[in-house]
Amino acid sequence: MFGFFKRKRKDKIEKSVDAFNKLCEMDIHDIWLLEDPNDFVIAMYGWICEKCAYGDNMDALSDAERVLNV
Repeated sequence: MFGFFKRKRKDKIEKSVDAFNKLCEMDIHDIWLLEDPNDFVIAMYGWICEKCAYGDNMDALSDAERVLNV
């Protein structure tokens, strides 16, 4: 019985990770069209992280983008 719940939890986590990865791979124009505030923040954060090479190239960010990358 415990294995059933463990599999269900694992499936839920995998779906969440997939959804997160899809949000982080979105184009900036599509990000601005997102209606869900949580999805917007996740997608924008992923886009900014990619743009600055996950903090290795902070000069690539504008001042506004740096504020979001705190």
